[in-house]
Amino acid sequence: MSISTSVLMETLHKARLTALHVICVQIFRHIIAIHTVCLRNF
Repeated sequence: MSISTSVLMETLHKARLTALHVICVQIFRHIIAIHTVCLRNF
């Protein structure tokens, strides 16, 4: 029981890290896009 629970927790932890990574990448790309547009306007 404890083995399957730890595996489940590890899977959830990895999924959470992956989700956070995707969110960070999306925010980073969004900021880069805004800065690129601003630089083009100048």
